[in-house]
This record gives sequence, C-alpha cells and structure tokens, in this order.
Amino acid sequence: MFRRALGFAMVGLLILSATAPGFGQEENATAIGAGEVGNPGWGFKLEPPEDWKFQQDMSMAILGHDTIPGMIIVAPHEAADLEQATAQMQEGINEEGVALHPAGAVVRHESDNALVVEYSGIFEGQQAKARGIGTLSPHGGGAFILAISTPESFGPELTAAADEIVTAMRYFRVDVSDLVRHFAGRWASYSGNSGGGTLSNLTFHPDGSFADASETSYNINYSSDGWGTPDTNVGATGVNSSRARWTVRGTRESGLITIHLPDGGESTIEYRVFVEKGQTYWTEYLFNGRHYAKQ
Repeated sequence: MFRRALGFAMVGLLILSATAPGFGQEENATAIGAGEVGNPGWGFKLEPPEDWKFQQDMSMAILGHDTIPGMIIVAPHEAADLEQATAQMQEGINEEGVALHPAGAVVRHESDNALVVEYSGIFEGQQAKARGIGTLSPHGGGAFILAISTPESFGPELTAAADEIVTAMRYFRVDVSDLVRHFAGRWASYSGNSGGGTLSNLTFHPDGSFADASETSYNINYSSDGWGTPDTNVGATGVNSSRARWTVRGTRESGLITIHLPDGGESTIEYRVFVEKGQTYWTEYLFNGRHYAKQ
C-alpha cells in the first residue's frame, strides 16, 4: 500500500511510544497557506487538527501531538480509482524495519471516496497497530493517511485525528505538463576516481517512458618488476539498464518523480535543483541526493 507513498524516509523523526517532542512547522510553498499541510505537487492540502504539529518533505508529512501517543503520516498517491487504492492498501507495508499487514478487510470509510483498513505488525522493532485511510481526489490520485502507535497506546484520540484529516482535505488539480517538458531528456551522474567509476544515466522520455542505465569501468594494473610500475592496463565495463514509466509532481525547485515499474512496483526520486554560491543551475539537480546534469 504505502510502498511508494511513504517510503519511511523520515521514520527516525518519531518514536511510536513517544508523544512527538520537538515538532515544528516548516515554511510551506506559496501555494500552501501558512500552517497548512500540503505541497503544490501533491494535489491536496489541509489544516492539521488542533494542537497537532507537523514536519514534511517532498514525499510525506508526519504529524505528532504533545500528549497523544503515536503519529499520523500523510502522503500522496496516484491510484486512479477505488479498485486500485484497495489493491495498494491490501499489500500492507514491507520495508526495512517495517512489516505491517492488514488485520481485516479494506472497507468503505464513512467519508465519500475513501477506504479504511486496520494494520498490525512491527514498526522499527516495536509491536505496532495502525489504521490506514485512502482518499481519492476528483482530479485523480489522493492521499494515504496512516495513524500508527504501539497496541497499548493506540486509542480513539489518534483515530479521531486521522478522520479529521480526511474531512479537512482540500483537493486541487496539478498541472504537470511544464514539469514533464522540463525534465524530459537524459540526465547523467559520474562517481569514481582515476581507478574507475560508475556513470549513471536516467532518461525521462516525453511520452512517459523511463530508462535507466549504469556503466561501471575499472582499471587493473599488473606489475612484473616489483616496483609497482604498471606493465598492462586493462579496462572492463559492465552495463545494466531497465525500462519503466515515470510521473512527476512538485515544482521546478523540488518535488517527487515516481518510477512505475513493469511488475507493478514503484520507486521514487526526490529531486531538488542544484544551487551553489547563490546561483541556481536549472540543468543540474540532486536526485535522491546525487548530483545529475542534463545532457
């Protein structure tokens, strides 16, 4: 369900049995009001429940409360309809340190165009209980909401806050045509040294198809005189590639690219434009923290 939407990139910010100390709101993009959860590329925004604080990055928002144990994770998804959302929610979550499985059937939520399912399992080495809600936007996609805590601390105040988030959700249409044109093309990144390295290429085709390829080269020096002088230099190269499809949400400055794999899985690339000494380079980006340049 939340395999792509959550990713748990920020899981270290909270401990399930704690009450979310140190939370603070970060400044949002101009399209999102002060104190609102949301992102221009998500297609939704909301005011958090009273006394709930939040942090967010480009992939999700995490909400916590000073006295209510647990946390609530809100993330965008791209399911086209209730059937697709149901299938994703039934998958549960299986990531490093996280194994949450449905404890019952996916059923309709009391709100229109929303589904709900209960989860149980392990979260960061602790027994966990969770309530997952999937909402659908009239413009496509929507939000996944996960209220999670330890079984002994999971209570009605946590689930009521999650339901309030569903009610507070406001959707808007996201126009990504400009972003598609901006990112379409081949992006390259090299890492290594004189002994060899890896060239990574990401190609975002305008028709929505995606290809990635990596080329690794290395040098092997043989010496026969005992002084380390190279007699022979041998270069070797291996190439790996895969094809899939891509979608993008966000702004030119930052956002999230989703790679839709042929087997139905998804992976994400969080992007941020490269800025150095106050200058912005629009043909250079950090993709999941790695520097790429458009070719």
